[in-house]
Amino acid sequence: MELHAYTKTIDELFSVNKKYIVPRFQIEYSWSTDEVNELWEDIISNIEITDNHEFHHQEHFIGALVLVGEDKSQELKIVDGQQRLTTLTIFIYALYERFITIENTTLAEAIYNNFIAGKDSDGEDYFKLQNESYKPFLQTRIQYLEKESEKNEPKTEEEETLLKSYNQLYNNLSRQKLSEVFTTFKIDNTSNYERLLKEINFCFISR
Repeated sequence: MELHAYTKTIDELFSVNKKYIVPRFQIEYSWSTDEVNELWEDIISNIEITDNHEFHHQEHFIGALVLVGEDKSQELKIVDGQQRLTTLTIFIYALYERFITIENTTLAEAIYNNFIAGKDSDGEDYFKLQNESYKPFLQTRIQYLEKESEKNEPKTEEEETLLKSYNQLYNNLSRQKLSEVFTTFKIDNTSNYERLLKEINFCFISR
């Protein structure tokens, strides 16, 4: 087996027509609040705002992923890094939902269609992050656009952890929380809040 190392941005990783498969032998999702918060701190620490309210972004190494599969294959199995990749997917979906709340559906749909879902060669929809085990909670409660919440309450410790990570990241992207982080940039209206969300999207995902 040949091994290859590549440097990829989040955009390059998710926007291609690939399925990232979590094999059955992988441990369940278990990131703690502190681990999710560490990822969040990594994201926001790379955004600098000048006195003139100009944004500057720093490059950041988000971590290593070990994938198995042919370069030309549509499916790649995750050997190492599934906890991080799952959390990144949850973060991207939380960002999508924040754009929905401020009615920027154009950007929200672009995020969803580029980084959460895709279409295969037959035109069928699929999620870019999938699990070989029958664990639909991530899809039904978080990734699906149309949810049936009453049927999707967490039933296991893993499902509770997934939902907790989502709620934590969604809350971190609120206007109030971002105001506490970026104290020199007033988020006193929807326009400034949208601008900051766009900068987070550009810095972390779409660059």
